[in-house]
Amino acid sequence: GAVAFQSMTKLRVLALSHVTLGGPAAAFLKDHPTLESFSSDGGIGADGMADVATCKKLKHVRLMHGAAHDGSAAALANHPALEVVSLSPSNTYGVTVAALPPVASIPNLTELTITDSVLAFEN
Repeated sequence: GAVAFQSMTKLRVLALSHVTLGGPAAAFLKDHPTLESFSSDGGIGADGMADVATCKKLKHVRLMHGAAHDGSAAALANHPALEVVSLSPSNTYGVTVAALPPVASIPNLTELTITDSVLAFEN
């Protein structure tokens, strides 16, 4: 079924809630020509986020629950079009201070939200 994403050539927003997009399914979003906004609350690993991150027009990413983790943040590193990133792991502690360097490398980032995480900062 996920192969249908390839034929949705005008799709700009994809919001997944309680949907697993793991394994090879996320590969069908790789290099999607029009996707600008992606959100997921679980069932997408670092490899899946790496596939989503190939979308050159992607401006907004919202990851919640199991989708928000250091690996998904790393997949977004240096993305040239991203402006808004929201990471809300909801007490899974999937987002740590390790997520900050890749997110900081996003050149056009204008809005960052991180919730329900423990970030330890050293002097």
